Amino acid sequence: MTSHPAGSDDDARGPAICKRPGCGRPLPAQGRGRNRVFCGGDCAQRFHNDARIPAPAAGAVTGDQDPLTALDALTRQAAVLVRAAREQAASLDPARVRAQVADAERRRQRCGMEKDAA
Repeated sequence: MTSHPAGSDDDARGPAICKRPGCGRPLPAQGRGRNRVFCGGDCAQRFHNDARIPAPAAGAVTGDQDPLTALDALTRQAAVLVRAAREQAASLDPARVRAQVADAERRRQRCGMEKDAA
């Protein structure tokens, strides 16, 4: 690691600005570690998110795909998701949750009794 003495060429350029296009805010005072290139964590995150290649949308209709085929695929996917949501909602039914808690409590007590008997 090298350090720049006071009065180096960095001072001649003026205050450094954020690397994110369109930000233009000056960088915070340099402390220890690497030189900052972003004015804050938000700008760094936005810069890197903007630089990512967007993933194609799942089930997106392309120019060469038949719209009815795409609609059929989306309908099937929706049916699967609705079924999964119903199963999750059923598992959260208060009566069912109480039964599961009671069953776990019985097992815990039974396990405690076995330890006392041993």
